[in-house]
Amino acid sequence: MAYKITIVCPWWRRLEITRMHCLSMEKFLRQAPRWIRLRYICIVSREDPDFQELVDMAHGFGFDVYQYRNLPLGQKMNAGIYTAINHYHPDYVMNMGSDDLCDVSIWKVYKEYIEAGKELIGIDSCFIIEHKTHQAFYLDLYNEQWPVGVLRLIKVSTIERLKTAYKLNLYYAEINQGMDTASMMRLMKIGVTPTVIHTDWRPFTAGIKGNVTINHWMHLSTLDRAKEVDFETIKHLMP
Repeated sequence: MAYKITIVCPWWRRLEITRMHCLSMEKFLRQAPRWIRLRYICIVSREDPDFQELVDMAHGFGFDVYQYRNLPLGQKMNAGIYTAINHYHPDYVMNMGSDDLCDVSIWKVYKEYIEAGKELIGIDSCFIIEHKTHQAFYLDLYNEQWPVGVLRLIKVSTIERLKTAYKLNLYYAEINQGMDTASMMRLMKIGVTPTVIHTDWRPFTAGIKGNVTINHWMHLSTLDRAKEVDFETIKHLMP
């Protein structure tokens, strides 16, 4: 049996970093194990000054493109999630950011939990890399005891239950930050227990950070739980 998983990723500006993300995703999709059928959809916005360049980039990599306004970001994410569900009918949707790099080894860890039908699967820690200097940090327990946004898997039947039984979308419509935590708390209120995997310094994912994002480099790199690491140990994540 092959499990269908659709990656949903909002895009906004940052052409150089987004291209690095695309190169990583191209490899991530190509090297996925046979028991997974992966699709990738990006959500772009016409008011983005880089709109056409981003659309051309996505098409160049063979990614599916959906258009929706950028703000509120919660609405943009809901639009992408339900487009993925309605068009591709996946078993799970996966969170991704356009500055994320990911390693295919995550599927070896996730397999048993996907096969067990867990509703919400994720990792608790990640790396960040400064996109110009390549200074790198490990963010241990980045979201405290909860899974981080990147690589978070949510079962589609659970999202549909949230919608049909509780009349709620996955994301709070009017917010622009803290969306993954807010959506997770919403899921937990209907009885979903997250499966959180401790990365234990295993480099499954890294965010390429500057100082123009919601969670930017200066903020993340100065957190108490940020531990500087040798870039050589995670450079395989770079495209």
